Amino acid sequence: MSELKKKIEDALREVYDPEIPINVYDLGLIYEINIENNDTVNIVMTLTSPTCPTADYIESQVKEAIEIVEGVKSVNIKMTFNPPWSPDRVSTEAKEELGLTSSGAEDLSVKQVFENSISREEFENLLNRIEKIEKEIETLKKS
Repeated sequence: MSELKKKIEDALREVYDPEIPINVYDLGLIYEINIENNDTVNIVMTLTSPTCPTADYIESQVKEAIEIVEGVKSVNIKMTFNPPWSPDRVSTEAKEELGLTSSGAEDLSVKQVFENSISREEFENLLNRIEKIEKEIETLKKS
């Protein structure tokens, strides 16, 4: 594995699906990382659902995370739902982190995590609240 690809994977491990406490890489949302001309990164990725309310947010976070990796000049993202994502794509490490490593219950528990997702409206409300709090913090820092 190239050093650049390792850095990209590390950057992707810092991007979290806001509905699920697992980063996008260990969640299994990244299908391919291809590097052209040593500086152009092509990502093939998916989402946990084609109707994911946080799709645009996740895609932009993935792109931004990769763009700041030293040596990357451009990033292209292709979203696909073929094959569809399933809980079995979650890495062993992520399952262990969530305490979901006991055999038979593992897939059921992971599935339950995803079934308890919030709606797009709830997510947007949370983002708005976070933005307001961040602005308040900045105001407080200035005073």
